Amino acid sequence: MQKPSLQNIAKIMACLIFSVALCVSVLACFSVGNAKFELLCHFKMHYFILSLMLLVISLFKRKPAWIVVALSWFIFNTLPVIPYYLPVKPAETALHRKIKLMQLNVLLTNQSHDKVLALIQKEKPDIIGLEEFTFQWAAKLKPIEQEYPYHVIEPQNWAFGVALYSKFPLTDTHIKNFGPVLKNLPAKIPSIVTSFQLEKQPVTLIVTHPVPPTLFDLRNSELDGMGQARSRFNKNLIIMGDLNSTQWSPYFQKLLQQTGLRDSQLGFGVQPSWQSTDWLLRIPIDHILISPNIAVLNRYIGPSIDSDHLPVFAEIALK
Repeated sequence: MQKPSLQNIAKIMACLIFSVALCVSVLACFSVGNAKFELLCHFKMHYFILSLMLLVISLFKRKPAWIVVALSWFIFNTLPVIPYYLPVKPAETALHRKIKLMQLNVLLTNQSHDKVLALIQKEKPDIIGLEEFTFQWAAKLKPIEQEYPYHVIEPQNWAFGVALYSKFPLTDTHIKNFGPVLKNLPAKIPSIVTSFQLEKQPVTLIVTHPVPPTLFDLRNSELDGMGQARSRFNKNLIIMGDLNSTQWSPYFQKLLQQTGLRDSQLGFGVQPSWQSTDWLLRIPIDHILISPNIAVLNRYIGPSIDSDHLPVFAEIALK
């Protein structure tokens, strides 16, 4: 019996990879109410790249059947991704003050406090939102409190402590639990809700960290709780945090619909932030969401600070 050549093995492996990816991307469409399928929807960018590769190979091989399948799959995966690469109409913001936001899940076990301090010193954000914020992190970040005199910290000894550091005075500040309180959790899941003035207009700011999608119903109820509370906030609203969801989840989309917010990534490309150590499977779950009357002038991912998340920066101004 003749042994298969390396070329044939490579063809079989390629067909297997593309076939599995195609099936998985279709199953992701059934993510409403299904925790396992919902996990699949977070990899739209990966499906897009694979479908583009298959289309190029099909055109090169000139196989009509392959071309039809590849082109259909490519269009199917392009629609959720392409809006992030379309240019956004520039806003009239020259007369308005520009501010920089920083979003970062520091990782509760991360000991590289000096890297976070150095990053803050380099980037000089006006407002900082942090997640997985522990009592140790609170002690190590004491040096920035002079530059950020307005701060709200809610440290915890597990993964859901949050903190907010601001150069702007904060008002109407409170800690809110947007989801149900479950007895089997060691503590509540806090979010910081506060307001600040930007160009004499009030802006509500929420720093939040819903639970991972493995706790499917709880995570979804937290996102829904924020959406349901929209009427209690100012017209100008910013939500920032590790939302444990990409923009392609139907529950994330529901949050955008309920609040009228938009993803700050639009116009700047998909910017994956987690896992920081695995560029191949990295997905965008750290978000800065803004109301329509706030313009995003720039948005980018920062360098690794030894967390499993990368920092996210957004420069904004009132339109």
